[in-house]
Amino acid sequence: MEQLELTWAVESGKTGVDDASDNPLARATDRLFRLGKPFLRLGKCFFLGTDGTIRWLGIFVHTAGDRLLFFPGLTTLFAHVTAYEHRKQKWKKPFQIDHLSLEPDRRTWHLTSPQSKDHLGKLATHQLDENRTFWFSMSVSLEDDLRPLLRETRVVAATPAQDTDRRAGVVQKSLEGAVFPLVKLNSSSPTVPEPGFLHFCIVAGPKGFAPVNEQIFGLPYGGPFSDLPASKAYDPTPVRIHRLELSDSIDLEVMASAHPGRLKTNVVYSCAASSNV
Repeated sequence: MEQLELTWAVESGKTGVDDASDNPLARATDRLFRLGKPFLRLGKCFFLGTDGTIRWLGIFVHTAGDRLLFFPGLTTLFAHVTAYEHRKQKWKKPFQIDHLSLEPDRRTWHLTSPQSKDHLGKLATHQLDENRTFWFSMSVSLEDDLRPLLRETRVVAATPAQDTDRRAGVVQKSLEGAVFPLVKLNSSSPTVPEPGFLHFCIVAGPKGFAPVNEQIFGLPYGGPFSDLPASKAYDPTPVRIHRLELSDSIDLEVMASAHPGRLKTNVVYSCAASSNV
């Protein structure tokens, strides 16, 4: 075995080196370096905090098997999951979410644990039309729950000597010509209410699909994870839409907004179709 080291350097991050095994880049390339499983494209996505700190939102991956994966850029990979469906508790169990996996038919997705050792759920997406799919939303209680971007992000992996060059080449090819979006809040409302939370909606579709017109999906209001009623979901809220051209065939839209209210947990994922225009 050889030791392969991948280093990604930026000038805009905080001083330091993120070489932890749970950094988003290490997790997104794990199956490639550990098992040799290739992917087509890798799309890094960042969030500009209200204090000017650049943080990881996460990494999207288009796999060779036409799945879409999202590796959230959280400060902590929480070890427990609680889920509700139609206000009834569905899960309450130990489970560490490494990434979210969207199936090739774009109809269902599931939660995946580190190194893909376990899967949880068969969650339905919301089909906006024949091309566009609302995949999921992610609500984050505090900006500090998103991992700060450091000047260097490093991945160290043991790979077979005869296959090291190929595996490194997959990463290099997946990044050629890529543009990584810096997600921001709408300039008309660039702050987070106090109390308040961040909310990100992800819509997937074919290359060049039509924008979703600032709809906000999956707000956690009225459920067990928020202290505000469902009616608050219909209050007008400024949204900022970002386009991530993930691959030759897939585009993603990332919609960022900030909302009043206190989340009762650090992170909430939702695939509910309720929306706020």
